[in-house]
Amino acid sequence: MDPEQKPPIFEVGVARSGTTILSLMLDAHPRIAIPYESHFFVDYYRNRDSVNRKLANPDAREEVMAGILNERYVREWDYTPSLESLDLSKCTDLAGAIRAVYEAYADHHGKDIWGDKTPGYITHINVLNDLFPDAKFIHLIRDGRDVALSLMKQWFGPNDFVSALKFWRERALVGERMLAMLPADRVFALRMEELALYPEETLRNLCHFLEIEFVPEMLTAFNQNAAAKVGDRIGTHHTGLSGPLDISNVTRWDKELSAADQAIAWEYAGSLLEEFGYPTGIKRHWAKSYRKVYHRFSESIQWRLKRNQASAT
Repeated sequence: MDPEQKPPIFEVGVARSGTTILSLMLDAHPRIAIPYESHFFVDYYRNRDSVNRKLANPDAREEVMAGILNERYVREWDYTPSLESLDLSKCTDLAGAIRAVYEAYADHHGKDIWGDKTPGYITHINVLNDLFPDAKFIHLIRDGRDVALSLMKQWFGPNDFVSALKFWRERALVGERMLAMLPADRVFALRMEELALYPEETLRNLCHFLEIEFVPEMLTAFNQNAAAKVGDRIGTHHTGLSGPLDISNVTRWDKELSAADQAIAWEYAGSLLEEFGYPTGIKRHWAKSYRKVYHRFSESIQWRLKRNQASAT
């Protein structure tokens, strides 16, 4: 295997868009290795001058690499490389250091292409592109109304509908605009709804983009290793990974959102929903103004609860 010749794969998308499911499908391919998440790229990039100086010094290089391997999310991977497993001679800058870690992870799994799936990077595509100008990007898009409904149920996301919808709109818009600046042959956009409805066709098209052969295991084996990949999270915010991909779990907004909330959603995010090709739903409703007041009140209550919880800890 010669992993240096293979461009990395970055799967990006707003949290709760289905990025974990897609990453497991990709990881089920015999050539692709994608750990759960990383979260450290941006912080290291912001301090890249200092990091690169240390990495250029053989005496300080091991300390930086040990720090990366000790990052919280890296420690929680299903396999965390050891210092001994890394080729430190290639870790002379930040990109080389990251590549060495992921190559060691891929090599442990007997694979030759590495990738990353970290939703937070959707607004930092410039960082990924600067570090890896040969990388290929997969943009996973999901209807913002369903993303908002899902985010509201998680401890880490906005707790009211309007804030969650704005969260989706802002991040999806930034990601879309940044990806539009890259060459078309490096970006593949797909909708979660299409993956759920036409999984084989969608994955075949994705494999063609990645210039690898499609294998049926991507459809059938993706959830077999889910528990190992995501750990205890499978019992909290990744419960859907325990069964097959079901379109009824992907599209719920038209059944769960009130008419007034559908009108609010279109007001705040309609232009982007339309750009992504999603149905309109109800665009106007007499109770929309009253629901806005309710959501503002709900947001205020949730903010105070979070502030009190933070103060208590």
